[in-house]
Amino acid sequence: MCTSGLEMRICAPPKKGDLYDFYKRNGICEEGYGQERSEVVLTHEGVWVAAYDEGQLIGFARALEDGLHAEIVEVSLDLRYQAENKFQNGCFIESDPHGIARDMAVALLKELRRRGCFFFSFVVFEDAAEKEFYQSLGFCENEGHKHYIIDARPYVPGGNERGEAIDAR
Repeated sequence: MCTSGLEMRICAPPKKGDLYDFYKRNGICEEGYGQERSEVVLTHEGVWVAAYDEGQLIGFARALEDGLHAEIVEVSLDLRYQAENKFQNGCFIESDPHGIARDMAVALLKELRRRGCFFFSFVVFEDAAEKEFYQSLGFCENEGHKHYIIDARPYVPGGNERGEAIDAR
């Protein structure tokens, strides 16, 4: 695949509809929110890196930060730019033959460092082959720590009930 028209944009969010179309095209779970809700992330403070090929969004990385700590929320790459992906989900970087996901992640980390961050975290799913991708960026398993979550996404089983339980407290 030719990537001669590749362009990276830092902290310039994609235009309305592009991110949702990217999510739909690549089986990424944020698609389940619908366009308006899935793109609300672009209206909040954060750091973004978007990759385009010939004007089409093909990769998106984002993080939240407070000036010391940054939580990498997403590094997603169009499935057409991955050599293999057993989950058929662009948010799992199982292969990055063109280095696009790596370039986005490096640009994201550099921008976060520029903003003063010293501690970076990212959640990797236990069975995902993407562990190697994040290890290649310098991430390591934080032994002795366990990640706790409440998954109240409305499109996952039990998500609405968990959200209602939070609202009732």
